[in-house]
Amino acid sequence: MRKALSLLTGLALIALSSGLTASAEAPVPVDIDEQAYAALMKDYVDWNGDKIIDESELQRATSLDLDLEGVKDISWLPRMTNCRYVTLKGGTLTDFSVLKLMPKLKKVTFDSVPLTDISFVKDMNLYECNLKNMDQITKEQRMEVAVFRDVEIEKGFQSIIGVYPIGIFGDSKIELRYDDTGIVEEIGSSKDQYQIQRELYGIKEGSTTCRAYIDGEEKFAAKITVLPMERIAPPLNDKTTSPQVYQSYYYGSRHVVIDNGILYGIRGDKYYKVMENVKYCSTTYKKNADGDYVYIDLVMKNDGTLILNDKVVEGVKFDYILDGCAVTADGTLYSIYPDGKEPVIVKAGENCKSLITEDRFYLSESGEVVWYNVDYDSKGNIILKTRDTGIMDPQYVRDGYFLEENGILWNVRGYSYFSKNKIADDVIGIGYYNSSIGYRSYVYTTSDGKSYCASDKKEVEIYEDTPGVIKRSYLQDGCFYLHEYDSKYGDGSDLLIDWFITDDSTLTLDLAGRHFAISDVERVIGAEFVKYQDKGYAWFIRKDGSVWRYCFEDKEAVQMTPLESMPEVLRYDVNLDGEFNVADVVTLQKWLLGVPDVKLADWNAADICGDYELNVFDLCMMKKALIEKLD
Repeated sequence: MRKALSLLTGLALIALSSGLTASAEAPVPVDIDEQAYAALMKDYVDWNGDKIIDESELQRATSLDLDLEGVKDISWLPRMTNCRYVTLKGGTLTDFSVLKLMPKLKKVTFDSVPLTDISFVKDMNLYECNLKNMDQITKEQRMEVAVFRDVEIEKGFQSIIGVYPIGIFGDSKIELRYDDTGIVEEIGSSKDQYQIQRELYGIKEGSTTCRAYIDGEEKFAAKITVLPMERIAPPLNDKTTSPQVYQSYYYGSRHVVIDNGILYGIRGDKYYKVMENVKYCSTTYKKNADGDYVYIDLVMKNDGTLILNDKVVEGVKFDYILDGCAVTADGTLYSIYPDGKEPVIVKAGENCKSLITEDRFYLSESGEVVWYNVDYDSKGNIILKTRDTGIMDPQYVRDGYFLEENGILWNVRGYSYFSKNKIADDVIGIGYYNSSIGYRSYVYTTSDGKSYCASDKKEVEIYEDTPGVIKRSYLQDGCFYLHEYDSKYGDGSDLLIDWFITDDSTLTLDLAGRHFAISDVERVIGAEFVKYQDKGYAWFIRKDGSVWRYCFEDKEAVQMTPLESMPEVLRYDVNLDGEFNVADVVTLQKWLLGVPDVKLADWNAADICGDYELNVFDLCMMKKALIEKLD
């Protein structure tokens, strides 16, 4: 015990010595306009809350909302070197050309500012510029600073077109028209929107002209050129399989694959065999009695055996599983919940005919929707609530809307308690549409042909460009978000990785203009950034059933050869020296503190909490484990 206490004291000293710095000098307030300084104090620029804004805090701020009443000088604005968004209100200043010197500024809003000359905006390369209550600025002045640039797109990829800066024309309607709609098409946005950039997909090689109409008048024109696609086309294998993809957080970092009854896990650049004779896989994450989320993978084998995070459920055989639920052949429904950190089955109902896509609901053999909820009492014991809803044979169920076969539409709540509210009778259909209210929402249609917004029952008109009506020039599309790339390849804001599977089964990937294309792709699996490798991967399946990965850093596509078993990870051994000791604790602590040149050889070994994030909680658990090991 004395040894453990001595170690604990040593670790505490490490923490203190790592966290302490030399006594700093008293902060010096920035030398700026007095009234502006007072306004900044109200705008959360004082990051540390010491009632003083110093130079470092001014530089750190990414946004500014400044009331100019009484402000006489704004020459200090360029010292906000990380500021991207600025809103300026009122006051008497008329010269704002200093904004051109702000290096990262992308969006400016002027509200009731006595500004009469906006010519400086043309030199700022702004993404957005809003003029609120600024009627003194004429349409001609706005035209002089607006730009509509030519666009080049590689076939199979997308690009952006728009009149910039967005917002410069206020409430004017901007419409884009294309001389040849066979060259490009708009995606991801509806036509006739106000001040919104458009995403363009390159259909085939060639060029066309895009014309911008402001309030019905043609004002701009830009040339759009679709360039040839550069792609690789590795030969397919002679043997073809049909793998199925499932989400996973236990056997894979995000996904697993079942191929010919074998479950394979995927983590970064690793593809490995987990178990054989597998029929279904599912995953869920739910809170335990302590309020902590626990991730649970469900695997059902061919003989009906259910496995929860490697724990075999004894004494019960199952017919199928779905979204954290398991159903036996006789219709007994079980919900999977954590008891502490361990997953358990909880009997939730009988005579289950089928599961409903909405969690906590199932359809009984009689055709009635049954609600159930698993919760915990004050002592942490699992309790079950259930109720017959009276809703029969629903034809549509999504996001709390249940449409019965007899035309009654209900709005249902069923998270911790059940309630239902009848919206309308005589309903023949409901969907998620663009409509005359200006955005996508749930709209239902009655037998007389009229349509209504489901949230307030007001009559609306459904636009024709709804999902399902538009035929795209590609098979599939989507995007990945790996936040590590926000700063690595972007400016710190959200950076999406767009992908398409073209009509000839080519997969295209676009990371901030870094393009990759490969032939004969059946489907996309997902993506992950592996921190300890400092690399990101995208996974996909080709037409022969082979699983591939693409590394964004290496710019290389590789067919993944499965390992015979899941890679062994020595828990806590973050420096991969073959043992767990104080050196691992010190390495993780320094890494969390951002000490330069400190790297984790195995990031996964440090994720003690199993939440795919590294933080002080993992460090505390590692320290505790080391004390227990040496005690």
